[in-house]
Amino acid sequence: ALDLSPLTTSDGFYVLTIQTSGITDAEGFSGNTGRMVTWTQLLSEAPAIPNSLHGTVTALFDGAPVAGAVLTLTHDATSYTCTTNAEGRYEMKVDDTTVAYELTCVADGFIHAVAEGVIVSANGTRHDMQLARGATVALPSDGICPFSSTTTLDFSQVADQVKAYYAKRYNSQTVSMEEVTQTASGEGLVLIGEPGQRIDIPDAMQAIGSLDDNLLRGTADGPFMVKAENIYVLSAKTGKNRFHHAAQGLVIPQYKAYLVMEGASAANGFVEMILDETTLVQLLKGNTDVDSHFSIGGMRIESNAKGVHVLKGKIVLVK
Repeated sequence: ALDLSPLTTSDGFYVLTIQTSGITDAEGFSGNTGRMVTWTQLLSEAPAIPNSLHGTVTALFDGAPVAGAVLTLTHDATSYTCTTNAEGRYEMKVDDTTVAYELTCVADGFIHAVAEGVIVSANGTRHDMQLARGATVALPSDGICPFSSTTTLDFSQVADQVKAYYAKRYNSQTVSMEEVTQTASGEGLVLIGEPGQRIDIPDAMQAIGSLDDNLLRGTADGPFMVKAENIYVLSAKTGKNRFHHAAQGLVIPQYKAYLVMEGASAANGFVEMILDETTLVQLLKGNTDVDSHFSIGGMRIESNAKGVHVLKGKIVLVK
């Protein structure tokens, strides 16, 4: 009798190699001396490693595996991180199986997923995750930020949480911020919403054309180093949200956006933003006091309230 007992690898594969030498099988066929025979079989599930969390990350829409997703398992100050392989599989081993963990999953082109109260058993625990296509953004403390994404987005589904704008030339020193509800992948935008909020923006699920007159350029494909004189970045360093002239060599992070403004006055060092006329009409409708302060959603607010204000058509940051 032959003992053909290969061991599986960490990915759940096993390879069995037989060097035949005049062996006749049950059906009477003889093997060929010196011939190498191999086969590979994928088991339905990899064997569990003790004290480990493992599983598969797939797309919600079509069930396709999500490669390169970053998963983080956290409890208090302790955290573990791993990345899914080409089949969307992941595995991480923990030191403590007596506590409940929070599991987060982040992948390019998908809305972030969070699972709380995850328990990892001593025998190993499987936890699969499904991700919806779209993007997740965390607005900063002033509620306004440049943004770009690798997927089309539908902002109409989150209109009560955030508004998206692109920049259109108004004059040599000013751009008009025009609201847009659906955007193409890679489009440069400015998002304005409630400070500190995390917002999940769904995929538009259809082809969206790029905005021909948009002066904003997205960095969804990777960080961008400033090498030209006509580049401006959004900043509130003067107490107002403006596009300030970017220094040579500045690296703009991925998933952000910058302004390309030809012929802007270098003396001022910034480009002003105003809201488009349609938005202004909506904000000021029924209000005769043009000196009033409004939120980006059109509500009248106190002049000393912290956050993003609209005053006489301009975006103002009150700290």
